[in-house]
Amino acid sequence: MAENARKVDDLEAVQSEELGLTTEQKDDGVTVVKVVGTVSTIVVSVIVIVVGVLGLLAGIQKVIFGGAGFAAGAAISSVVSQTEFVQRIGGGVLLNGFLRILTAIGQIVGGIGMLFMQTWGWWIAVIASGVVLLDRLWGIFSGGFGVTDILNLFGLIIPTVLLIVLLWPSIRHKYV
Repeated sequence: MAENARKVDDLEAVQSEELGLTTEQKDDGVTVVKVVGTVSTIVVSVIVIVVGVLGLLAGIQKVIFGGAGFAAGAAISSVVSQTEFVQRIGGGVLLNGFLRILTAIGQIVGGIGMLFMQTWGWWIAVIASGVVLLDRLWGIFSGGFGVTDILNLFGLIIPTVLLIVLLWPSIRHKYV
């Protein structure tokens, strides 16, 4: 009977290890669950989550203003010429906002998975950060160079650095 109990304990330990958790039994009988990870993986995970939250806010802002621009272009189309332009700009910002919301959710979910040392979390964070980087590059190279392109150049810094950190060998080998 004691052998079976030990096997169950071993199974629970293996399952906890796969989940990236360790348990510690205190003297008073309380079991404490701890996240397994180094300081660097925890810091990177938190940064991915924070960037995701900021991206979510930016995406919501783009959806609101893009939708307003699209609606304004549609509302004044019978009065003013060239409203198609306003509608196209508003629609583009609206779609970009939805893309930003999706990538932000990916970064948040990936960052949470990374906190628990999950390989899928790292992959989601890398893919979402890569899509953000491609979106910024598309914004720069899809039209003429203007003020928004200068802002997009600055907007390249965070996703580029984040992708480099996620792919850095000392971080990558902890997940893959």
